[in-house]
Amino acid sequence: MKSLTFTAMKCLQILILFISGSTHLFAQNPQLNLENKIDSLFAIYNEKPSPGIAVGIMLNDKVLISKGYGLANLEHNIPISGTTVFDIGSVSKQFTAYAIAQLEKEGKLSFNDDIRKYLPDLQDFGQTITIDNLLFHTSGLRDTGSLRGYIEGRQEVGKTITQQSQLDMIYNQRELNFKPGTQTMYCNSGYTLLSKIVENISEMTLANYLKKEVFEPLDMQSTLLAGSYAQIIPNRAEPYNEVNGKFIRAEGMLWEDYGASGIYSTIEDLFKWQRHIHNQDYMLRVDPKNSATFAMGLMINRDSNGELDEIFHFGSVPGYKTIVRYYPKINLDVITISNLDNNTDAKSIGSIKNIVVYEKNNAVTSAIREVPIEYLKQFEGTYLIMGDNAIIAIEGKNLMAQTPMGKLNLIPVGPNEFSMEGTNNKMIFNEALTFFTLKTPGGELKASRVEVNKPKPQYEISLKMFSGAYKSPELKILNHVELNKNHLLITTASNQKITLKRTGENTFEGIDSYYYSKIVFEFDNGNVMDFLVSDETGWVQNLLFEKQLD
Repeated sequence: MKSLTFTAMKCLQILILFISGSTHLFAQNPQLNLENKIDSLFAIYNEKPSPGIAVGIMLNDKVLISKGYGLANLEHNIPISGTTVFDIGSVSKQFTAYAIAQLEKEGKLSFNDDIRKYLPDLQDFGQTITIDNLLFHTSGLRDTGSLRGYIEGRQEVGKTITQQSQLDMIYNQRELNFKPGTQTMYCNSGYTLLSKIVENISEMTLANYLKKEVFEPLDMQSTLLAGSYAQIIPNRAEPYNEVNGKFIRAEGMLWEDYGASGIYSTIEDLFKWQRHIHNQDYMLRVDPKNSATFAMGLMINRDSNGELDEIFHFGSVPGYKTIVRYYPKINLDVITISNLDNNTDAKSIGSIKNIVVYEKNNAVTSAIREVPIEYLKQFEGTYLIMGDNAIIAIEGKNLMAQTPMGKLNLIPVGPNEFSMEGTNNKMIFNEALTFFTLKTPGGELKASRVEVNKPKPQYEISLKMFSGAYKSPELKILNHVELNKNHLLITTASNQKITLKRTGENTFEGIDSYYYSKIVFEFDNGNVMDFLVSDETGWVQNLLFEKQLD
């Protein structure tokens, strides 16, 4: 997961792939039995000139499928293949973690070391942050992607993001989201710092270290950590987006930072990497005191018996969507990489699992329970999540959710609880049905129901009191709060206008805003002194903006 900008965070789970089964499923004729079915899933990419997807399937370390659907370059009509090069986004994290693990094995660092031992320029927060805290997303550091959102907002096109600018933003942090080791919150900043630790200890750039210690020994000839967005990379797929039914080159920040992302690779090369780490058990180290979801640049799921079920990670940067999955029980690897930013193929990709299950059992096994339509109707509505509206509505006999991944069927699995078909995600509604919690392998998100015609509460504090200029000492940017008719309006540093919805005497929510999800104004002797702002996911919590004197 690239340092997650607004767009990347919304699309973090666009490509969702699940395959289950046993080794004998493909034994008779893997090319005809499996390949034809995969072809049918992605045939749409070959019906007309279109960006597409590369698919790789490996069983018992033997490649069954390595092919592409659609085009790597629309202008030159170049097809995608198993050797097409893509930006793999946050899948890069496991390579950074691997480098750290090698240095630990060599005795050059300890996972329990205070990171300021290697990064003396980092702010002393009065709390020890260890290397393990960075690896397992328990550091409390604010995510640079979210912090950039307060500075740039959505005006990110053409903005070059260098490694040094990322480090500067981390070094300028003055407070943590939480005490290290007490919570788990996905954080790209940690992996940016891990890359710096590798460089300081090895006295090599991370690009050169990985080339020498990983890519060359594993014969990953097409894999590299790019030094510049403008670097010529042979056989690279162009990134695209679809706007009003037409494909355009995906535009966003020019990302030149690394550690959390930055690696380019292919299906064929990732097979080599997967074969290598299958036996590297240290890559599955977790922090049992917090979350056992995050390992060494990897995410893991366990079954109901606590046994390891899958090892995976997503990658999302403008124009590229990647997921690498390994199912250790059956020694099955599945890799997909797309060069379409708003790829909504989740349902097709997720159905791979159903194909395999059907062949194994000769019947579709489903968790769907027959429930009355009247029961499902109570969940219908519009819910605000990550700054976007998610619409839940009945279609036929099913409850469907309109998401950035497309429409997904919600399968009842318990009271007020639904599984999202083709994913590992669940929706759990509260008893009052005023919100639902979206539980994903990477964490939880809360989505509040958008209420219609609700009586407006009366507040004692006048909105005029909140007006003024507010400065972030950490980001060194100004926000302006003003009264506009009967509501507050924030003008951000990037000149965005965000309407605030009042939720309490001194609390507000930004309407359709990911970054300004929660705002709390603070008082001293009856005067407004500052406000604290948090984003939708909690990757930035209680960022201080001090009110400026007139």
